[in-house]
Amino acid sequence: MQSSRAFSARASRAALTREAAPGTSQVSYGSRYLSPEALVHPFFRQLPPPLILIGMHRSGTSLVAGLLSRLGAYLGPDSRVPDGGPDDAELVRIGYGEAGVFRSWNDRLLTRTGSSWDRPEGFLEAPTRNGASGEAHRLALATHRSLLKQYAAPITSQPPAVWGWKDPRNSLTLPIWLQLFPEARVIHIRREPADAARSLHRRALDEQAEGLTMGPLALRERLLWWLRHPVQAGQRAARRLTGSVNPPPERAATGYEHCLALANTYTAVCESHRPLARHWLEVDYRGVVRNPGAACEKLADYCGLSISRSVVSHAAALVQPRSAHGRS
Repeated sequence: MQSSRAFSARASRAALTREAAPGTSQVSYGSRYLSPEALVHPFFRQLPPPLILIGMHRSGTSLVAGLLSRLGAYLGPDSRVPDGGPDDAELVRIGYGEAGVFRSWNDRLLTRTGSSWDRPEGFLEAPTRNGASGEAHRLALATHRSLLKQYAAPITSQPPAVWGWKDPRNSLTLPIWLQLFPEARVIHIRREPADAARSLHRRALDEQAEGLTMGPLALRERLLWWLRHPVQAGQRAARRLTGSVNPPPERAATGYEHCLALANTYTAVCESHRPLARHWLEVDYRGVVRNPGAACEKLADYCGLSISRSVVSHAAALVQPRSAHGRS
């Protein structure tokens, strides 16, 4: 007798080859229509609803992800958090706490419409923004493949009580993910758009100034990016070889005015998602910096984590004075 897991995978693949029912986000399988939620791998379905962190780049999403990790949430095998080591400053500068495979899928969703994290207009104007063209079903299939292998592999033997992922791109793609996980607990990290824009602009200028003189962590991060995004990496190499003046998408957000417009767009888009989520927590970046202990208790309560004072103190210690100046 074949395993239920093998049948589930075959059923998902078969369903995803069929057209969506007109006006719905379901696909035909036999005489039924299956929603993206029904096609999610059984391992993910038996877990509690995930945390999905959203918020503008440089708005404190890394900081909140770090707090959640120290409080006991699982945010992915590669979601590094500053730990007092020599790489901490670089982690804070470029951001941390992201699950690479989820970020990769968010990038795919954006690039299908010719968009990127800092040029999201095409995605926001496309019907695929709400998963109407099968995007949610592609993600459901990914729960049987890359998401299962790359994200869930370390936790299959001992599933966590709290899990999720952080990626500022979630701010754009959240409606699609909610079709897979309608009970997801969304955490929106807010920061004044002007402050986030200044931080993003400062980082872009730093990256321009450093050129090829990258630190060891930055080099590793870029090598991983090249491996995960071979097409974009090839395009970048071609631009450099031909001397093109057009910057690659990930380096386009350099002008302050563009950064500010981007911050306002992300904030507005996040606010527009609120009616779609059944569970929503608003986290103010300034409040986290001013009183990290209270922020940790608020996060733990929302996530259903039972924590001790020592755990709160350990998590709150992640907040450094530099966070108040935009390096989060």
